[in-house]
Amino acid sequence: MKKMVCDQNICQNIWRLLTYSLSLHTKLIIMAKREYVRHIVAYKDYFKDFKKELPRKAQKTPKAEIEKAKRIMNEYYEQKKQMI
Repeated sequence: MKKMVCDQNICQNIWRLLTYSLSLHTKLIIMAKREYVRHIVAYKDYFKDFKKELPRKAQKTPKAEIEKAKRIMNEYYEQKKQMI
């Protein structure tokens, strides 16, 4: 099985997929290695309007959104892998 490296083009495509599939206010940094996503860091903007009223722990992207992003990216890499 051939391993893929996440080049700039692939990362940009993933970013576009995420932008359209998740809330536009959700900002993600993607650190991908080979064919699977290794880590996603989510920033605090998800609850931007309620920032002052909510406790600090609530100011992050919900777990379901992060899992959805991982699934989308992994499916993307699976499709790319099958094309090789």
